[in-house]
Amino acid sequence: MTLNHTMVFLTITIASLAINSYKVMAEVTTTTTTTTTITTTSGSNGTNNTVTNTAITLGNPILIKSGKTTTLKSVVVNSSKLLEISYVGNGTVKGSDFIDKGVDLIATKPDGGIYSQGRGNIMVKGSSERASYVFQAIGQYSHDGKLRESGAAFFSTNSTGKMVAVNNLVIIYKGETSRGGNIKTIGWEWK
Repeated sequence: MTLNHTMVFLTITIASLAINSYKVMAEVTTTTTTTTTITTTSGSNGTNNTVTNTAITLGNPILIKSGKTTTLKSVVVNSSKLLEISYVGNGTVKGSDFIDKGVDLIATKPDGGIYSQGRGNIMVKGSSERASYVFQAIGQYSHDGKLRESGAAFFSTNSTGKMVAVNNLVIIYKGETSRGGNIKTIGWEWK
C-alpha cells in the first residue's frame, strides 16, 4: 500500500525596494506575487492528484507617504517602558493627496527587535474629508541607525467623497525612519 504524500511548494517572490528618497519611492512599480501549490498523491493501484494554485498579487504601491517626528518621549504602559512618537506628514493613497498625523508606541524586544503600534488620521488636502487608521509593525534598527519596519495598517472612514476609497482598506507596508526623524512609508493593498 502506498502512503499518502503531501508536498507543499511555497514560492515567494519579493522584489527589493530601494527607499532612498520620497521621489524614488513614488517611482517604484514593484509587483509582489506569492504562489502556493499543493499536490496530493495516494492509492495503491492509481494516482490521485489534486492541485490547488493560489496567487496573491500585490501589484503597484497604493500608498506613499513621508513625514517627520514631532515629539519623542518615554512613557510607561502596563509596567513597560515604551517610546511614544508623534508625527506629521503627507502622501498619496489611491490617488488622493493627504495630510497625515499620528502617534506610534515602540517597544524594544529582548532580542533588540522592535514592536510598534499606533493610530493616525489622514485628511484630504483642501477638504475636511478624513479617515483614521491603526497599525502594527515589527522591525529593527540597522547599523546605519535607521529603523526599518514591516507592518499592516487598517483604515476606516465615514466619508462619502474621495476618502470612501480607503474605507475598510488593509495595507501592508514597509517603513523607514532615519536618526533625524524623517519617515518614509510605501504600502500595498491587501485584498
